[in-house]
Amino acid sequence: MSTVLVWHAWLMSGHYDIIIDTNQNGLYNAATDGIDSGSPGFVVLARPHPTPPASVPATTPPGIPLLIALLALAGVAVMRIKE
Repeated sequence: MSTVLVWHAWLMSGHYDIIIDTNQNGLYNAATDGIDSGSPGFVVLARPHPTPPASVPATTPPGIPLLIALLALAGVAVMRIKE
């Protein structure tokens, strides 16, 4: 059995049936309107709590000049190799 999105609006978790208002009067009429024969028609599961965002390591201000220096040294080394 696969999961299928049948309703885009938010629903509380629970068991639901699907009713088809064939005469489109906005009211359920057992003589004319259809109801699914499933037991239940579909189930809405509780949404899990969102996971908090993971912390991302940041470069500290002293690390920025060090990173620039390392990149410069790597660039100089590459240029010497090409000569």
